[in-house]
Amino acid sequence: MAAADEEMAEEVREGEGNDEDEDEDGVYSDDEDEEDDEESEDDDDDDEDDDEDVEMPSEKDMNAIMKLEQTLEDNPAGYSAHAKLVRLLRAAGLKQRLRDAREAMSARFPLNESQWREWISDEVRATKGKPSKRAKIVGALFERATADYLSVPLWLGYAEFSLDQGWDIAQRRQLYER
Repeated sequence: MAAADEEMAEEVREGEGNDEDEDEDGVYSDDEDEEDDEESEDDDDDDEDDDEDVEMPSEKDMNAIMKLEQTLEDNPAGYSAHAKLVRLLRAAGLKQRLRDAREAMSARFPLNESQWREWISDEVRATKGKPSKRAKIVGALFERATADYLSVPLWLGYAEFSLDQGWDIAQRRQLYER
């Protein structure tokens, strides 16, 4: 049992980074978005999160990505291929393809805490300055994450998220009492 706890703790440490929108648990923090929220209260017209503003990955990385996508088309049950594809797409900065890959992986496999935390963190960064879009996307991810994986840091992140959404006390209490 102790070995499993150590392994899980290692996964959590690997998933943590020094991202500016993450709190010390690496799940959710919205402190510096307050200025951005005032500037772009209705800046949600940009529903397309294209990969246009990203520098294209190297030819080697693109070939690896395409090869993994083909592998998954042939054998969608390959967990390691899904995980590797997500890592490569995240490193390449291809946001929409990364979302699609994560959706495909989560449809087939339950994600672990570090995978959920990484996904939520990426979406928090992607929706910076777009509060209603963040509420929709990140809120739905927290719902899925807490249903998929029992994790105190995920629940704490969800609780912090609820505070930033301006929910009334009854809505927050309903969340906290689940």
